[in-house]
Amino acid sequence: MAQRIILVGGIADDHDRDALIARLKEQAPDFEWEWHKTVYTTGHQLPLKILYRLTGELPKGASNTQLVLLRRLNKNHQRRLMDLGTDPVRVETDFATGDELIQWLLSPDAGLVPPRTWEAEEREAALFCVFAKLLKDKSWNKDMHGHAWTQEVHLLNDAPVNVPENPEVRREATAMLMRMEATLLLTKGGSKTPKEWCIRSCHLAAVKKAFLQQRLAPLDGIAELKSLLTYVREGQGRRYQLDNVIQVERVRAVCREPARMAAEAAKPK
Repeated sequence: MAQRIILVGGIADDHDRDALIARLKEQAPDFEWEWHKTVYTTGHQLPLKILYRLTGELPKGASNTQLVLLRRLNKNHQRRLMDLGTDPVRVETDFATGDELIQWLLSPDAGLVPPRTWEAEEREAALFCVFAKLLKDKSWNKDMHGHAWTQEVHLLNDAPVNVPENPEVRREATAMLMRMEATLLLTKGGSKTPKEWCIRSCHLAAVKKAFLQQRLAPLDGIAELKSLLTYVREGQGRRYQLDNVIQVERVRAVCREPARMAAEAAKPK
C-alpha cells in the first residue's frame, strides 16, 4: 500500500491546490498526496467536515499516513490534530510559494520522500543494517531494565546484517557494535545469558530520522556519537545499494509509527 502524505494548512501565495498535487504526484509517484488547504479569509481554519473526517480516520490508519501541518493553520485545529497522537510533522517555515513548499517536501531535510536508490559505503551500510534489524524488531529501551531486546546471534546472523553475498557488511557490523555500546546502543548479557542489544530510546528519534532521510546528518547533533560518526565517514570500502539489502519500506513503516504506538510495542508482553 502506498504511503499517504496529507498536507494541512496554507502558504503565503494562493497556489492552486490541484496543480501542486499534480506536480507532487509527477515527482514522487510512489506516494499518495493530499492537501487540505486553508486560506487567510477564514482564519486558516479547516472546513469542519474535513476536520471531523481527519480526526475520525487518522487513528485507524496512522502507520501508513504521515500528516504534515503547515505553519498557516488555525491553532485550535492544529491542537485537535496534534492530540490524535499520530506524530505529525510540524512545519516551522512559512513558505511563500508553492515551489518552495514542493522543494521542501521532496528534500532530505523533510524526510518524507527517500531517494529512488540508496547507496552507502561499507561502514555506513553496516550501521544502517544494524539500525534496520533493531528497528524492525522494535528493540529500544530507556535503560537496562527494559524488555525490548534483540539477541546478538540474531542481530548478526539475520538479514539485513548477514547477507551471504555481502560478508563485509556483517564483519563491519560486528566490529562496530563495540563502538556503539553505551552511546547509541545498550547491551546486556554475554556470560551466562545470551548477549542482547537495543537502541537507546533517548536517541530513537534521531535514529528513525536518519533512516527516513537515508543519511547520517540527523545524528550529528548528538555529541557522544562524534567518534562513531567520524569512524563511519572515514570508511573506504565498497559501496552497496541498500534498498537491495534492507526491507526499506517495512522499516520506514516502523519509523513512522506514532510515539504512543511505539511505546506500547516496547512494553513487556
